[in-house]
Amino acid sequence: MTKKEREHGRILEQSRKYRAIRTRLQEQQRRVLLMFGGLIAVVVVLLALGLVWEYVLVPRKVVARVNGEPIYVREFQARVKFHRTLIIRRIGSYLIMYQQFQSAGLQMPLDPQIEAWVQLLDDPEAMGKQVLDSMIEDALIRQEMERRGITVTDEEIEKAIQEAFGYYPNGTPTPEPTATPWATSTLSPTQIALLTPDITPTPTEGPSPTPTTEVQATPTAVPTLALEATPEAPEAPSPTPTPYTEQRFQEDLKAFLKDTGLSMADLRALFRDLLYREKFLEILAEDVPKEEEQVWVRHILVPEEEVAKELLERLQKGESWFQLAQEYSEDRSTAAQGGDLGWIARGDTVKPFEDVAFALEVGEISGVVATPYGWHILQVLGKEVRPLRDDQLQARIQERYESWLAEAKAQADIEIYDEVWMKYVPDKPEVPPQFRLVLSPPTPVLQPVTVQPPTPTPTP
Repeated sequence: MTKKEREHGRILEQSRKYRAIRTRLQEQQRRVLLMFGGLIAVVVVLLALGLVWEYVLVPRKVVARVNGEPIYVREFQARVKFHRTLIIRRIGSYLIMYQQFQSAGLQMPLDPQIEAWVQLLDDPEAMGKQVLDSMIEDALIRQEMERRGITVTDEEIEKAIQEAFGYYPNGTPTPEPTATPWATSTLSPTQIALLTPDITPTPTEGPSPTPTTEVQATPTAVPTLALEATPEAPEAPSPTPTPYTEQRFQEDLKAFLKDTGLSMADLRALFRDLLYREKFLEILAEDVPKEEEQVWVRHILVPEEEVAKELLERLQKGESWFQLAQEYSEDRSTAAQGGDLGWIARGDTVKPFEDVAFALEVGEISGVVATPYGWHILQVLGKEVRPLRDDQLQARIQERYESWLAEAKAQADIEIYDEVWMKYVPDKPEVPPQFRLVLSPPTPVLQPVTVQPPTPTPTP
């Protein structure tokens, strides 16, 4: 074999070795790629499963069933987010007013309801329980309305959403007429004798109640002073308001859905339930009497039983009720009118007060009556059947609703899955940090003050 042939053979041998090495490297690269490809596939599958779990399976979990009708996690979470947003907005509106008062140098105590709302937002479980209870009530109402053949249409839902945003495509609705005044019967000789010579008010038809230490009742009419008219400065022309257009409504609607995290379907479901509840309460209102026996009553409230007994003796001896009420009654909102509470219906006062007031005859003075507010002496000035005020009527409708709800729950098959809803209660949106700064301002840190020794005065 020549030298050239040997060289050629050596080159072929090296070439075979290189090919073998290259083949092994390629095989290794292929295996590495397969391994990484497998890992990536596993990660993708896990991510896909996670997304399916979070966005498909979890939302379809059931938090409760009402007569077989499921309430899903998705619906529950949407409703919780809506309520959290609503409460936060209410707190924000109140705090703006609160800060305006503070800036003007006016003292305004924080409403305890604000603190209660913040505590509720900080307790997702309590919030979730409230919302779930409300959704169960909504389901019972829907089922009752379906049995009665009453439905809520898509057009009604769309209109309700528009009105909630203040958008009226067909024009602003005409205000509802106010209640017709109730003509009070002429005072009897007994009533005139009771009110003379102290004061002779005419009981009103029942305006909004004035809060007192004891009751929420209708005050008597207070005479108004006639003032001479003073010339008024000409009013500056007010700016023309910008029309609330369809485009603006849609923008506000989208912003609201983005803030709350709700879908349009969630919002429609919410308003559907609100409309069902509204219609159901209207049905209940048809069976609620619009008139009831009421009493016109006055009282003297004192903090001690012995004082009340002493005042009762003085009244029985003929002393002026009006003067004693002005001097001694702790109910300062009515003391100036001789303790006159006006006309009250059942439920306006605490039970011990109510029981005595409705048991008395016109002109009769009670004994000493104990309530959580102190010791009372009552006198009834009138008793007749009268129309209920709006707040009284709403209270009667609510009582009828609570009675129906208790019966409906007792007869319904309600299953609540605590292990599900407690796990998926949203805690967003959160209370903004700036709200907490206003509600609980940080305590200022006192800096230590270094006392300098007195400078010695040179002696002459």
